Amino acid sequence: MLAPALVLLLAAQPAAPAPQRAVMIVPVEGTDVMPAMRAQLDAHVRTSASVLADARVLSRAETDAAMEDAVTAGLQCSLQAVACLVQLGLVAGVTDILIARARAQPTLELSVLRVDVERASATAIAADRVDLANADSTRPVLLRAWRPPATLSVEVDNIVGFATVDGVTFGAVPDLQPLAVQTGSHAVAVVDARGVVIDQRTVVVSAGHHRVRFGEADEEEPKQVAAGPATGAIAGGVIAGVSGVVAATGLLMAMDAEAQLSKPKPGVDPNVEALQAGGLLGLFGAVVGGIGIAVGVYMLVGAGAES
Repeated sequence: MLAPALVLLLAAQPAAPAPQRAVMIVPVEGTDVMPAMRAQLDAHVRTSASVLADARVLSRAETDAAMEDAVTAGLQCSLQAVACLVQLGLVAGVTDILIARARAQPTLELSVLRVDVERASATAIAADRVDLANADSTRPVLLRAWRPPATLSVEVDNIVGFATVDGVTFGAVPDLQPLAVQTGSHAVAVVDARGVVIDQRTVVVSAGHHRVRFGEADEEEPKQVAAGPATGAIAGGVIAGVSGVVAATGLLMAMDAEAQLSKPKPGVDPNVEALQAGGLLGLFGAVVGGIGIAVGVYMLVGAGAES
């Protein structure tokens, strides 16, 4: 049995601290940034990594050795893919990977993506303008990527371009990771490769996750096209013309039937019933034609008033 003094001594011992997260920072990339600038920016990022107080950051030498070990182990994939970064983290034995990319145009910008190796997912990407002469200028970007105050997903419909927040480019859309941003109001835009704004809006974000969508296709209801003045005039003219022909024909038929009934030709026995039927049909045609003429004239007058 343990002595009481030993029991008290053990009870007084502080609890073991939670294990630190091990972080690998992939060397800074950037196709439009000179190698010397990338090397200096990479050094700034590693110096600023002291803001990650709850993590142990691998040195550049440890990072290079881990990446060589991954290649030796047969890892062949693009570091642009989150799945590849997760595999690299497993080989290196780290809990998180930070991958930094730089853009030199129009101003020097740094974006940092955090990948949680244990959860096999990207947390968020942070971006901001940095000053190569000031190492501390990279700290806010690292801190925001490590522990985002708020996140914003930029979703697009039928748009290919680059997402910017307050003029800073975060990455290509679609398929962009959530953006790590400060709370407050932001000008969020989608621009093309030349930097021309395709769509833009102001978004106010609070703590938590938010979404903004660009290029939503509104479902338009079918529109009925109303007949314009020209269409009405043409239709009115056609109706009036056809109705005039019908009326004239009907009137001629009625007059001919009446003439044959009142003055039959010598030696010809008229078919009274047939002539009466033809006369009635002619009168009916004349009436219908007259109505059609009236409608056509009305449409013509209306079309003229509209024009």
